[in-house]
Amino acid sequence: PLLQGSGYVSAAAEERSARLNREAAFLDFQHGLSSILLKSVETYWDYKAKAEYLNTLRRSEKRVQGWIDSAETTMDGSLQGFLEDKKGKVVDGVQQVEESKIALANSMGIPADQAELLGSPTADFPLEWGAVLAAFDSRTMKQKWIAEALEKRLDLKATQLRLQAAEVQLAKARNDVQARL
Repeated sequence: PLLQGSGYVSAAAEERSARLNREAAFLDFQHGLSSILLKSVETYWDYKAKAEYLNTLRRSEKRVQGWIDSAETTMDGSLQGFLEDKKGKVVDGVQQVEESKIALANSMGIPADQAELLGSPTADFPLEWGAVLAAFDSRTMKQKWIAEALEKRLDLKATQLRLQAAEVQLAKARNDVQARL
């Protein structure tokens, strides 16, 4: 008790704490990268969904235009009003696609003025999810996924390392309160 500041606890505390904080910072960096990747994937699929919706709107507009072209000239203006509504929805769809393309570019680190370089989304949506989802026992899978997330989440690991670093500093502080020889 008379050897304040000596021993492994005090002598190695700064180095151990610095090492743990460095590991925590690296895990934070990796977590940041995975967050950017997740956001990019989410914005890509949003872009794909909006592009598919726009294609559906355009097909619908063409179908109504075909009705008008094949109808007799004595029809009332209700079908023309329906076509104008479809055209308005197509314009809104184009705007949504452009906004989602810019969001994708931003999440990927591409300036918004260069978003046109992305082109159209090419991957297709996965089909036949009914059989895949039916194979999962939701309760068991939920517990498994929670356990796996707690085990693998980098931000939680970084927090645990910071907690360990704080415990090292606390042990040093308690050791250094002893009387000096």
